[in-house]
Amino acid sequence: MFNLLVADDEQLERDAIAFLIRKKNLPFNVIKAKNGKEAISLFKENTVDFVILDIKMPLIDGIEAGTKIREINNKIPIVYLTAWSSFDFAKSAISIGAIEYLVKPLNKTELYKVLDSFIEQKEKETSDKNEELKTVINQFSRSFFASMKHNLVQTDILRKYFNINENSFYEGVALVVSEVKTNNLKKFFGQKEFLNCRFYYFPTADRTTIIAFPRNKKAFFSKLNNSLTMNRFIVAIGSVFTSLDQLSKSIEEASIAYSIAKSNNEKIHEFNQLDEIQITKSDTNYVIEIKKAIDDTNLTKAREIAHNLYDSLIVLDPITRLDTYYHNVLVLNHEIATDIPFFKMQLPQKTMVEIEIFFYNLIDNAIKAIKSDKKDKYSRIFKQIKKEIELNHSKQLTMDYYSSLLNMNTKYFSKLFKDYNKISFCDCLTNIRMEKAKELLKKGVPVKECATKVGYIDSAYFSKVFSQKYKINPSVFKTTYEQ
Repeated sequence: MFNLLVADDEQLERDAIAFLIRKKNLPFNVIKAKNGKEAISLFKENTVDFVILDIKMPLIDGIEAGTKIREINNKIPIVYLTAWSSFDFAKSAISIGAIEYLVKPLNKTELYKVLDSFIEQKEKETSDKNEELKTVINQFSRSFFASMKHNLVQTDILRKYFNINENSFYEGVALVVSEVKTNNLKKFFGQKEFLNCRFYYFPTADRTTIIAFPRNKKAFFSKLNNSLTMNRFIVAIGSVFTSLDQLSKSIEEASIAYSIAKSNNEKIHEFNQLDEIQITKSDTNYVIEIKKAIDDTNLTKAREIAHNLYDSLIVLDPITRLDTYYHNVLVLNHEIATDIPFFKMQLPQKTMVEIEIFFYNLIDNAIKAIKSDKKDKYSRIFKQIKKEIELNHSKQLTMDYYSSLLNMNTKYFSKLFKDYNKISFCDCLTNIRMEKAKELLKKGVPVKECATKVGYIDSAYFSKVFSQKYKINPSVFKTTYEQ
């Protein structure tokens, strides 16, 4: 439910808007104000999501009220009710960023159009935020595990994370299992045989690493062997650690043991020194194998080979290991970028943690891109082009440039861009530049400098485009914010 503030000195107009909203069952709680002064007061007292202001009201008019409201929240969407001429209205309202205006007498179709657009935008923002939050959580989990794996997390932080008392004695062990669904693992390790153990799960696409703290190590491994005969997944075991600075070594060993267990078709495998020799003797060209798995959109396989690549470098000295790992990742990135149009990722800093995180993100994103392109050849590409325009709007961007990258004639490129982005290439570029220009002008950037910053060589032409779009000269717009 959204809070909608409606300010109009005519009660009939206020009630009409509230009635139309109830009639269509729109998710708005209507807060009513009879003048601009009351509107400002109610805005301060309530959490308001959307504002509708009449222009002509007693005490404080709609323009002044909108200005005051924008001082409190400069992103609040404001719609005006007006009988003014469009130019006079635009000159006043656009200066404070009104998103729309409705002409009296109120047309219900136009009102619904504005409110539906707001709801749609909010739903998209919520969806985007949820997706962003999910990505952030996944990235944090991946980053934390990678840091732990490379022994970069401070012992006191690990102790707090694993809820270990500073003076207590404990034994722990890293396991790598083939099951990736945490609920299934919790069900398995929740059996009465494991009640005296604590488990921490770090799932990825092809495996789950588990840090276990058994009260009785011997009994734990005995129960684990017995229980696995009845289960379908593989378990690899690293060496036992009695201090947290040994944890990374146990994780590394469990990963190597898992690769050996997979290749030897074993149900359970405990790490031994011979495993290092076996894993490093592999003559597999890992980059080629990973690329093939990516092309086949086999995420599990690609991730598995990526783990094997990392494990194969175990015997190298730290500097050579870092250089070799970085080189392999750069080669894979180049191969992917060559094959997938408009696929770009910012290269990582040259540290083992950053490279590893980038490596798995590269695999994930490449497979997502290939799946998207198989579903719709151009959807991802044209959305990516739009993002590039947003990032590079100050450059001299042309349809000829992008169409040549796609080996496509300009006319067809123009059609597809509009089909996928619901706006023409030129209008998209202009809109982005104009929005950026408004931001710069509000900050007091001179018109000529502003024109250059948003990609216009000719400042006179920039002024013409700005005036046509917003019905106000950029110099006048800038002056409004200097007052």
